[in-house]
Amino acid sequence: MTREPKLKLIDNERFLRRNMRQEFVTEEELMAQVRKEGLEDCREIKAAFLEADGRISFIRKS
Repeated sequence: MTREPKLKLIDNERFLRRNMRQEFVTEEELMAQVRKEGLEDCREIKAAFLEADGRISFIRKS
């Protein structure tokens, strides 16, 4: 099974739970990655994506 190159997990501070469930990503796992990026919480994130290689990338709010 193939999937899109990236899947949005956070959109404007909101968890996209359907997408998270689709890829078996928990809120705790996602928040751990947020903290690894040096961010406090989702209010600082414009978007987060699960990339094709399994990494999570973040776009910070400006």
